[in-house]
Amino acid sequence: MPLPLFPHNRQILLAGALIFLFPAALAACILPFRDPVVCVSAIAALLATAGLILFLLHSAIYDLFPLNHPAFISFAEKEETIILLLDRRAGRICYAGPKAADYFSPSVKTGAAVGLLLDGFSPDDRESLLAELTRVRQGQMSRINEVRLVRPDSIEAWLSIRIDGIRSGGNLKRIVFVCRDVTARREAQLRLVKAREYEVEVGARIQQSLLLGQPDLSYPGLQIGAFSLPSQRIDGDFIDFFSCHNREITDFILGDVMGKGVPAALLGAAARTELMRSRLSNPYNDSLAPLDTIIARAETNLSAQLQRLNSFVTLIYGRVDRPRRLFEFIDCGHTSIIHYDAETRHCWRLKGSSMPLGFTDSQDFRRYIINLNAGDIIFTYSDGITEAVNGEGELFGEERLMHLVRSSAGLSTEELLEKIKRITFAYSAGNFRDDVTGIAIKIEQRKDELETKKETAVFPRKLEALREIRSFSREQVRHSVEGSEESGTDLCDTLELAVGEAASNILRHQQGENGRELTITVRSSLEWIAVTLEYHGNAYDWYKVPDPNVTRYQQSGYGLYLMQSSMDSVTLAEGEDDLLRLVMLKKLPGPGEDL
Repeated sequence: MPLPLFPHNRQILLAGALIFLFPAALAACILPFRDPVVCVSAIAALLATAGLILFLLHSAIYDLFPLNHPAFISFAEKEETIILLLDRRAGRICYAGPKAADYFSPSVKTGAAVGLLLDGFSPDDRESLLAELTRVRQGQMSRINEVRLVRPDSIEAWLSIRIDGIRSGGNLKRIVFVCRDVTARREAQLRLVKAREYEVEVGARIQQSLLLGQPDLSYPGLQIGAFSLPSQRIDGDFIDFFSCHNREITDFILGDVMGKGVPAALLGAAARTELMRSRLSNPYNDSLAPLDTIIARAETNLSAQLQRLNSFVTLIYGRVDRPRRLFEFIDCGHTSIIHYDAETRHCWRLKGSSMPLGFTDSQDFRRYIINLNAGDIIFTYSDGITEAVNGEGELFGEERLMHLVRSSAGLSTEELLEKIKRITFAYSAGNFRDDVTGIAIKIEQRKDELETKKETAVFPRKLEALREIRSFSREQVRHSVEGSEESGTDLCDTLELAVGEAASNILRHQQGENGRELTITVRSSLEWIAVTLEYHGNAYDWYKVPDPNVTRYQQSGYGLYLMQSSMDSVTLAEGEDDLLRLVMLKKLPGPGEDL
């Protein structure tokens, strides 16, 4: 039962103060102070009345969160339950429960700064808790975090922490930490993990031999690392690396076979071998075979077998062209690729539109291309990472992984992969549902960098800005293109059409974001030109939009078709905080080539 604002005995006291003490004090003050006793009595009555009223008001405020209620005290003293109450700005601790002293330093008490509470956690856990505090203050749903700390008695403990907001009339009043000691459960889980270590080690050795190629450490201008942790003794994840043109161009594959155990491993080995054979059977002589040609040839030989076995293979085939600073990929139903952009310090989810191998007899594979900068990171992974589950049944998820990559961008690829392994392993207590595989590629600065030009402009999110946007794109393309006047004019017209269609779609279909801006960047080299549009908006699956029927008239639906017809690649990526990025890239013709 909720407490009344003023308990019954306090109402009586307040009524008595108002009815008896205050009129008496006021009457005494009006009388002439001829008698010292009367004077002293009047002053004492006034002070007593004011003090009593202040005490009762303080008690009333205190009762807005009934910390003295027997039910609350019983709850706060429960074993393994720690209650901490913060002010609405998360700056001070308003209340520290009885159990807080067992887990936090003696300085964590009522009235102390919240920073003293967070100092007891590791930097990674502290960052996660600060992010949860921000979410709660913004009115979002809180998530359970399991974090580790060292108690005052030097014993390591695991806490499950939930952060919630106490609101009144829609306004945040207090923030409450509810912590439970889950050390016993985590230790039991870790003991089970250790019991599996031998099997996992044997499985890893087998998988390393059959399915997992290792990158060479001597790729010029690139850092490349890879790891894999099988969920069983052996599973179906496979990776491979190829390089050519004096190691300037690097292809990599990350695939995942449906299923587990030996059958999945055998199919993975077959798929890896078929892709290698397809790549080596190159009719293009000294030039590299296009990615879609490589995968289509492999699919022709694999599909019948996969369909007969009721299985399929998801796949990422990527190509890093270091001299040209381009990343090209085909996504066959795999998890997203995470691209960390060192210039903007944003993480993006790159996603393709092709189906897994084995779904159909044949399909048209669509390639996607983005430009890269020094410091960029490409991270490709299996769903075992994002689908890792903690003790509360919550997935690790892509958002946590993107945040982890962005916050660790200064590390080497080996350090980044080790950190991802350590954090996901601790998150799930080593109990992975699926294989955990990852490839990290970092672009290093080189002295012989390809020279590029870059121009950026910011436009209001209004349809009236379309003319200015088209003019900006045409002007930047004109400055970027070398060659004949005719080819330059054709390219300007092509880019202006693509940028105009893209900007028009953004401005027309994101009506709820009129208060924000549209940022357009044009970057070019002697071999390509890329136009990037960044904006806040609702995620939209462009790849599911069907091509228009050009045999009959229709009023709309031509935008994406025109962009894809005009450009060599159109890639829409989702970022953090509802940020979206559209990259349109066009390769420029060499001397004597047609546009």
